[in-house]
Amino acid sequence: MGTPRSTTILVVEDDPALRRAARRVLEGRLGYSLIVVERAEEALATVDRGDHVDLVLSDLHLPGMDGLALFDQLAVRGFRGRFLLTSGSQAEDITPGQRLPEGVAFLPRPWTIDELTTAVWHALGEA
Repeated sequence: MGTPRSTTILVVEDDPALRRAARRVLEGRLGYSLIVVERAEEALATVDRGDHVDLVLSDLHLPGMDGLALFDQLAVRGFRGRFLLTSGSQAEDITPGQRLPEGVAFLPRPWTIDELTTAVWHALGEA
Protein backbone atom coordinates (compact mmCIF):
# COMPACT_ATOMS: atom_id res chain seq x y z
CA MET A 1 0.00 0.00 0.00
CA GLY A 2 2.92 2.35 0.43
CA THR A 3 3.70 4.84 3.12
CA PRO A 4 0.86 6.34 5.14
CA ARG A 5 1.36 9.70 3.40
CA SER A 6 0.65 8.09 0.02
CA THR A 7 -2.44 6.26 1.36
CA THR A 8 -5.83 7.95 1.25
CA ILE A 9 -8.68 6.99 3.56
CA LEU A 10 -12.25 8.10 2.87
CA VAL A 11 -14.04 8.51 6.22
CA VAL A 12 -17.84 8.38 6.00
CA GLU A 13 -19.30 9.38 9.36
CA ASP A 14 -22.28 11.54 10.32
CA ASP A 15 -21.21 12.09 13.94
CA PRO A 16 -18.98 15.20 14.19
CA ALA A 17 -17.15 13.92 17.31
CA LEU A 18 -16.25 10.65 15.59
CA ARG A 19 -15.12 12.51 12.45
CA ARG A 20 -12.81 14.64 14.60
CA ALA A 21 -11.48 11.59 16.45
CA ALA A 22 -10.82 9.71 13.21
CA ARG A 23 -9.04 12.76 11.77
CA ARG A 24 -6.93 13.19 14.90
CA VAL A 25 -5.81 9.54 14.84
CA LEU A 26 -5.58 8.73 11.12
CA GLU A 27 -4.26 12.03 9.82
CA GLY A 28 -2.67 13.57 12.91
CA ARG A 29 -0.98 10.55 14.49
CA LEU A 30 -0.57 8.15 11.57
CA GLY A 31 -0.06 10.54 8.66
CA TYR A 32 -2.68 9.19 6.26
CA SER A 33 -4.35 11.52 3.78
CA LEU A 34 -8.05 11.82 4.57
CA ILE A 35 -11.19 12.72 2.74
CA VAL A 36 -13.99 13.16 5.29
CA VAL A 37 -17.67 13.20 4.38
CA GLU A 38 -20.93 12.91 6.34
CA ARG A 39 -23.09 10.86 3.97
CA ALA A 40 -22.75 7.81 1.74
CA GLU A 41 -23.87 9.84 -1.27
CA GLU A 42 -20.91 12.18 -0.76
CA ALA A 43 -18.60 9.17 -0.64
CA LEU A 44 -19.99 7.91 -3.95
CA ALA A 45 -19.50 11.35 -5.49
CA THR A 46 -15.88 11.31 -4.30
CA VAL A 47 -15.23 7.98 -6.03
CA ASP A 48 -17.21 9.01 -9.12
CA ARG A 49 -15.01 12.14 -9.38
CA GLY A 50 -12.00 9.86 -9.63
CA ASP A 51 -10.40 10.83 -6.30
CA HIS A 52 -7.85 8.21 -5.25
CA VAL A 53 -9.10 6.18 -2.26
CA ASP A 54 -7.30 3.19 -0.75
CA LEU A 55 -9.68 2.54 2.14
CA VAL A 56 -13.25 3.51 2.97
CA LEU A 57 -13.93 3.70 6.70
CA SER A 58 -17.70 3.94 7.01
CA ASP A 59 -20.24 3.98 9.79
CA LEU A 60 -22.95 1.37 9.32
CA HIS A 61 -25.80 3.69 10.33
CA LEU A 62 -25.82 6.77 8.12
CA PRO A 63 -28.69 9.04 7.10
CA GLY A 64 -30.08 7.90 3.77
CA MET A 65 -27.93 5.08 2.41
CA ASP A 66 -26.31 2.87 5.07
CA GLY A 67 -22.74 1.60 5.09
CA LEU A 68 -23.55 -1.80 3.57
CA ALA A 69 -25.48 -0.19 0.72
CA LEU A 70 -22.48 2.11 0.21
CA PHE A 71 -20.22 -0.95 -0.06
CA ASP A 72 -22.59 -2.45 -2.66
CA GLN A 73 -22.73 0.77 -4.68
CA LEU A 74 -18.94 1.11 -4.62
CA ALA A 75 -18.62 -2.47 -5.89
CA VAL A 76 -21.02 -1.69 -8.75
CA ARG A 77 -18.78 1.26 -9.64
CA GLY A 78 -15.71 -0.99 -9.74
CA PHE A 79 -14.09 0.36 -6.56
CA ARG A 80 -11.04 -1.79 -5.82
CA GLY A 81 -10.00 -0.29 -2.47
CA ARG A 82 -10.54 -1.77 0.95
CA PHE A 83 -13.63 -1.28 3.12
CA LEU A 84 -13.83 -1.05 6.91
CA LEU A 85 -17.25 -0.79 8.52
CA THR A 86 -17.71 0.53 12.05
CA SER A 87 -20.76 0.46 14.28
CA GLY A 88 -21.98 0.12 17.83
CA SER A 89 -23.92 -2.91 16.56
CA GLN A 90 -22.29 -6.32 16.51
CA ALA A 91 -21.21 -7.57 13.08
CA GLU A 92 -23.54 -10.58 13.35
CA ASP A 93 -26.51 -8.31 14.07
CA ILE A 94 -26.10 -6.13 10.99
CA THR A 95 -28.36 -8.30 8.84
CA PRO A 96 -30.12 -11.00 10.86
CA GLY A 97 -28.98 -14.44 9.75
CA GLN A 98 -26.28 -13.09 7.44
CA ARG A 99 -22.61 -12.25 7.76
CA LEU A 100 -20.72 -9.27 6.42
CA PRO A 101 -19.96 -9.41 2.70
CA GLU A 102 -16.60 -10.72 1.55
CA GLY A 103 -14.08 -7.90 1.66
CA VAL A 104 -15.73 -5.95 4.48
CA ALA A 105 -13.80 -5.71 7.75
CA PHE A 106 -15.65 -4.70 10.93
CA LEU A 107 -14.54 -2.46 13.80
CA PRO A 108 -16.95 -2.33 16.76
CA ARG A 109 -17.54 0.96 18.54
CA PRO A 110 -16.58 2.44 20.81
CA TRP A 111 -13.03 1.94 19.58
CA THR A 112 -9.76 2.95 21.15
CA ILE A 113 -6.92 4.63 19.29
CA ASP A 114 -5.05 1.32 19.24
CA GLU A 115 -8.09 -0.59 17.97
CA LEU A 116 -8.68 1.92 15.17
CA THR A 117 -5.00 1.90 14.24
CA THR A 118 -4.83 -1.90 14.17
CA ALA A 119 -8.08 -2.25 12.19
CA VAL A 120 -6.89 0.24 9.56
CA TRP A 121 -3.48 -1.45 9.29
CA HIS A 122 -5.14 -4.85 8.86
CA ALA A 123 -7.64 -3.51 6.33
CA LEU A 124 -4.80 -2.00 4.30
CA GLY A 125 -2.64 -5.11 4.62
CA GLU A 126 0.02 -3.17 6.55
CA ALA A 127 -0.13 -5.16 9.79
